[in-house]
Amino acid sequence: MEIHRLQGEEIRLANHVQSAAYEEDPATVQRQNAPLEAPGGDGLRERWGAFAPDGVLCSILEAHRMPVWFEGTQQMLCGIANVATLPAYRRRGAVRETFAAALAALRDEGFLLSYLYPFNEAYYRRFGYEMAEEVCEWTVPLAGVARAQDGGRVAQLFPGDDTSVVSTIAERMYAGYNAAPAKDRFDRKLNEDFWQQKRYLFVWYAPDGEAEGFLLAKRAESGVLDASRDWAAHNDFLATTPRAFRSLLSFVAETLPPRYRTLRFCTPAEFPVRALLQDGGGVSCRLSPNGMIRLLDVPKALRLCRCHGQGKLTLAVTDPLLKGNNGVWELRFAQGRENEVRPVEGGADLTLPVSALSALLCGTRGADALPWMAECQVHNPCAPFGSVFYRKPAGMPVLF
Repeated sequence: MEIHRLQGEEIRLANHVQSAAYEEDPATVQRQNAPLEAPGGDGLRERWGAFAPDGVLCSILEAHRMPVWFEGTQQMLCGIANVATLPAYRRRGAVRETFAAALAALRDEGFLLSYLYPFNEAYYRRFGYEMAEEVCEWTVPLAGVARAQDGGRVAQLFPGDDTSVVSTIAERMYAGYNAAPAKDRFDRKLNEDFWQQKRYLFVWYAPDGEAEGFLLAKRAESGVLDASRDWAAHNDFLATTPRAFRSLLSFVAETLPPRYRTLRFCTPAEFPVRALLQDGGGVSCRLSPNGMIRLLDVPKALRLCRCHGQGKLTLAVTDPLLKGNNGVWELRFAQGRENEVRPVEGGADLTLPVSALSALLCGTRGADALPWMAECQVHNPCAPFGSVFYRKPAGMPVLF
């Protein structure tokens, strides 16, 4: 089976695979992927494909290139999307081999992480991915919102206005979140369509004139203003400070009723939204999965991870796709110096697959989760697991 990056006419063949696999309209797929067919592509994404022995392009995947944060440094992440196989060629290992070839090549180019939104979690866990940080989808009756006393002002933006301020807010909001885009231009998604789709954009400015939050929302069912993210409309409710979040929530509660009685939005799981409410009656919070994450370069991730105190931890890592990650890795860490990582022989404090290590190092799970992770075998209970594995802000706030 031959596997490589697709170019030229091969992109059109990939469109056929996508249309057939997902039963999508061919013209729509062609239009969506037109930037990939241009000479050199669009520079942000690429397609990989597997060709069966009979020469047919049978399996594809799309890799989105984006700089992200990891432990306070900017690293490269590949977001995987549009994984598809022609029905007649399924269950032959084509997807697995395509993943292995693409991820190995991207690792060699310096990519540290990969991310995807799965149709089946168990399926992609076999490829080394693990569930990332969950998000909270809040439904808040506006009558119970506490009124803000923070001053500032709210401005509504319209088509033709400079919307780059929302990208500035998003980048500040997620700076330091592991796996969050470092340079994602949120305003790329905003054009005249957001007005035609009856989506409304409000920005909150602090008394000193600094933009600290925005609300991009649309009317959903009767009485609901929906700022949650979905594939059709990239709405959001983001704030870089608690006062901005509080002020925008208060603005909606004071200004938009009686047409709207409820606001729906998503936040990272650690946001204490209930602290902003006078009356919690009718408030609901639904935890939702937010994709899966994977390390592509284990020794590099261990060198970069922020550890507490001083110590040594030895990890036996298995990776089903990337051979360079397999082995026993010794991590030595101390405050004020770079981590030291080297391959060693012999026993380990912990044996685990790269999927589990991805969640632990990125911070979506801490050492307290180890007893719950059946795929992990602790050999030395006295090892300093809590100094290396602890909860951190993490997660991908955009859909691709």
